[in-house]
Amino acid sequence: VSKKILDISVLPSKERFQVNNDGNFEELCQRLTDISPALIVMEATGGYEDGVYRALNAAGFRVSREPAINLYHHRKSGGKRAKTDKIDSEAIAHYAQCYCDSIRLQEPLSDTQECLRQLVNRRAELVAIQTAEKNRFSAPVSLSEIKLSCQWVTEILQAEIQRIEGLIQAEIDKESELKAKQERLQTVSGIGQTTANGLLAWLPELGQASHGEIAALVGVAPYHQESGQWQGKRRISGGRTPLRCLLYMATLTAIRKNQKLNEFYNRLVQRGKAKKVAIVACMHKLLRILHAMLRKQEDFQTT
Repeated sequence: VSKKILDISVLPSKERFQVNNDGNFEELCQRLTDISPALIVMEATGGYEDGVYRALNAAGFRVSREPAINLYHHRKSGGKRAKTDKIDSEAIAHYAQCYCDSIRLQEPLSDTQECLRQLVNRRAELVAIQTAEKNRFSAPVSLSEIKLSCQWVTEILQAEIQRIEGLIQAEIDKESELKAKQERLQTVSGIGQTTANGLLAWLPELGQASHGEIAALVGVAPYHQESGQWQGKRRISGGRTPLRCLLYMATLTAIRKNQKLNEFYNRLVQRGKAKKVAIVACMHKLLRILHAMLRKQEDFQTT
């Protein structure tokens, strides 16, 4: 998947062709119908694959959007040092052939969920720009015009952020289930409206998948580092970075306001754990609490 072109490789026939990534996929769907593939795999490329992914799902094909790191390591394991679109498409097709029986397909997001995800992404982008402008305003500059420009841009961004937040809430209010989840999440100390909206948008699996899968999706699952008699420290990796950052900030507040998390954090520190490690463990525990609340459809209980 690239911005303008889709490169398709078919195995075992080794057929290869290209189509435009322009939003019109009727011809592609017809051609794939004639091929009748057992599985279609594409790389997650930051949104350029969204259109074709939704179109192929709507046409009834079995489609998987795989993490880039999985496809990268598969290509490297085949001895491919060069990187071209042709090589990438062939490597992805081989990946699909190797793991056809074990790949878990993802359900495409509903229109409301997709709209919510894009709006929350946009808010996060605006907040990042606003933070940069605030930092420029605080930086030592000699021209007052620069500070005036930074202040003006910051005010405009704040107004737009508030408008986007209104659109986010309007989307949540459309579905009673999303609205109930938003209110339930906010019964936990440290989880405000912004954090609840981020969880709903970036982690729709919360309350549905297993806890281990949820922890891996967020990137707070500790992985063993062992080889022979050597045992290294367990480390977290992967996951959805914006969501993990959001949960980290919420956990800092929850540690101060939630007695159970506070006791858990202090107990880990007293045992010699580094403070950052203790915070990550609290993130994991908070995520487990949120997951159980949505699965059981119960508000947070302080006792």
